[in-house]
Amino acid sequence: MLVALPRAAVLVLLPLTLALALVPEARNVDGVARAQDLTAYPLILLAGITLYFCQRIAGDAGHGRLAAGIVLLGSQGVGLAAIRVARPVAAIEHRDWSTGIDVSFQVGLLLLTVLVGRQLRADRRFADPVAVSVAGAVVLVAARAAVLALPSTGLAPVAVRLLAALALTAQVGTAVLLLRAAWLPHWFRAPVAGALSLLGLSHFLVSAGPFGEVGGGFAVAAGLLGAMLLLAASFALLEVLLERSGDAVVGLNHRVDHLEADARVEQEHRHEVGSTFAGIANGIHLLRSPILLTEDRRRDLETMLDAEAARLQRLMDPGRAVVSQYLDLDGVLNPLVAAHRIRGRVVHWRPSGLHVRCRADDIAQVVNILLENVARHGGTAATLTAARTGDGIEIRVTDRGPGIDPALAEIIFLRGHRGTLSHGEGFGLHIAHRLMIEHGGGLRLVQDATVPGASFVARLPRALTAPLATNARERATP
Repeated sequence: MLVALPRAAVLVLLPLTLALALVPEARNVDGVARAQDLTAYPLILLAGITLYFCQRIAGDAGHGRLAAGIVLLGSQGVGLAAIRVARPVAAIEHRDWSTGIDVSFQVGLLLLTVLVGRQLRADRRFADPVAVSVAGAVVLVAARAAVLALPSTGLAPVAVRLLAALALTAQVGTAVLLLRAAWLPHWFRAPVAGALSLLGLSHFLVSAGPFGEVGGGFAVAAGLLGAMLLLAASFALLEVLLERSGDAVVGLNHRVDHLEADARVEQEHRHEVGSTFAGIANGIHLLRSPILLTEDRRRDLETMLDAEAARLQRLMDPGRAVVSQYLDLDGVLNPLVAAHRIRGRVVHWRPSGLHVRCRADDIAQVVNILLENVARHGGTAATLTAARTGDGIEIRVTDRGPGIDPALAEIIFLRGHRGTLSHGEGFGLHIAHRLMIEHGGGLRLVQDATVPGASFVARLPRALTAPLATNARERATP
């Protein structure tokens, strides 16, 4: 779709009107030639540069080779305009030589278009189009300047017009080839072919003139309209490619976001599995140690191992369905406390008799993270409590350590943030905070400047249903 052409209509009409109004010398062929060169060729050169940007964006050889041809056409035209302005008399006297060069140029452009299609099918590389085009334009302009030193061929006006017609035929042939070029977008071919045909007609009228005032004005109009059509098509192609590139960048960003999210999930899962393995390994080590365990101690240890092994099995099952259940909170916390005590840590805890609706593994992971945090950074015994509040249940883990720097209090739950003395990855508190949010609750840090240590408070919303119980007291417990 030519999205830029409607907007370019105004740009076509305005300079076209100004050109015809401000060029009174259009009544003679030489004035027409200068007017056509000075207005059309700079626009053609700009279109070629635009196509070069398209090639750089798309990385497509077809765009690059078309850019090479258009830049060559515009560059040699600008050079021709400079010659006609600098040496107008010599340019008039050597019009036959200039027309012969035009024929050679247009036939060469036609053959190049044929070769381009074959090379693209062979998928060959192409040199930088701007460098090739500028080099070709320099050679072509040098040839035009050189013939000014030669005597005139003395060709009759009819012969000059036949040469001009041959150049027009070659340029129209190039337009037809581009109209059928499968390596160009289908919506882009027609305006480019039309632009080349108009430019060829304009150049024919200039080279084969004089045709009077009407013919001169028509030559300027056709040249300017063709140049603007080519420029508008180039802008349209650039806009489409930029839009596609933007969509590709957005898609790539989404892909990166998904990959980062998957990586975060994998890191968090590895963190949880590692913590569970540590508890199991310590329990097995203690069971195998020569230390005599009391019956109650051994029973607590076996209960902890069973609970942690079951949790590890659930973690290793990617298709597991995780749902909230109405649970005995003490049944969730007891194995965790036993696991930490087995590892030689002091944890003060008393059963609360509370029930909560939650995902047991998630609450176990949150409390485990908080107890690990005390052991690693608090350096003291941990106190674990659970109590009812007005609108839910709060699980509090407290230590009597150095506390947390107030500067970190606002960012401590962000992923990857940790204290300067911490050797962790900064995942634990972030994971705990996220899990509590998913349960409709939250996790906050509580500190008092007058009291040593810090407390992390995990809040769960109050359960809406009661568990199946054997006495009225349990049924009334939230």
